Amino acid sequence: MILQRYIFRELVFTFVVAFAILVTVCAVGLIFNMFRTYEGVTLSFIFDALPMAFSFMAPWALLVASTLTATMVYGRLAAENEIDAMRTSGIHIGRIFAPAFLFAVFVFIFAFLVHHELGPRAKYKKRDIVGDTVIEVLRHPPPGQTNVKISNAYRLSYLEASEGILKQPTLASFDSEGNLKRLFYGSQGTIEVLSDRQVKITIQDSTLIEFEMVDGEPKEKGGGPTGKAWTVTLELENPYARPKTPEDMPGLELVSEWSRAKGGDRTGLYTEIHLRFAKSLGPVCLILLGVPIGILVKKGTKMSGLGVAIPPLLIYFVLFFLGQGLAQRNLVAPEVGAYGANLVVLVAAAVLNWKVLRV
Repeated sequence: MILQRYIFRELVFTFVVAFAILVTVCAVGLIFNMFRTYEGVTLSFIFDALPMAFSFMAPWALLVASTLTATMVYGRLAAENEIDAMRTSGIHIGRIFAPAFLFAVFVFIFAFLVHHELGPRAKYKKRDIVGDTVIEVLRHPPPGQTNVKISNAYRLSYLEASEGILKQPTLASFDSEGNLKRLFYGSQGTIEVLSDRQVKITIQDSTLIEFEMVDGEPKEKGGGPTGKAWTVTLELENPYARPKTPEDMPGLELVSEWSRAKGGDRTGLYTEIHLRFAKSLGPVCLILLGVPIGILVKKGTKMSGLGVAIPPLLIYFVLFFLGQGLAQRNLVAPEVGAYGANLVVLVAAAVLNWKVLRV
């Protein structure tokens, strides 16, 4: 029991450190990207979005951290000849593997929670975050040349912004099919945020040009008077007005919706259920594969397990995304597309574990 607790502590500690580092790196990348894309976004607003971002990053951090943990811990034990010493002392290899199996159970529970609860809720919450980000940018227009997609119907651009005054602003409006319909441009403009979903844009000394589609291309068909101030009040789309997609639904809601659905909708929901279970089992399969890989890598440094974790991860990602795409397009059965990558990893794990047991 002392030996098993020792290995289990090593697994948990390495996993926590690896998972924390991966999530932190992703969070820093998210902050940098948001500042670069939306220069007017404040740091406090980004911190409010971090919990949602964590739920997006956690599934992939789980896969990487689980594989790294298994290969690094057992790779270190093998590199320092601790496993050889244990087996020479008469300790069965099954007792050496037991902490990894227990660790895999805890990882599965965590992954199940992430994929069935945290992830879907974060995807649904993202709808609101995107709208809030646009409002925040319009409330504090960033300096320099900027292009902001206000909604599917409007896009605002300008060359410079100073103290709330936009220089040479251009406001383009589009129809429901994304075709250019109107274009306002002028010498300067202002933005007034009326509410969380409504803004008023005023363009001074403006010119209005209207367009029509001719042979698939927007052509000018005329314009309004020039030199006057145009004011346009825009209503941002309510993100929660659109129905939930299968990816947005928590586990119980997804199963409930699947039980009531019919036809193609039922197939899509059924595929999503299996994909979530497959994603939850992914870290477990990679742990079972990483343990024998770490043990078999006896040469090199203590960190040799870090390098050997990369190939199985890459193979798993390629196979899983391929299977997911095929399943979502109804080209293969949902079970095949969802669990194909896991099955391949489990077969490889069985072969390598058998090899370790024979040594």
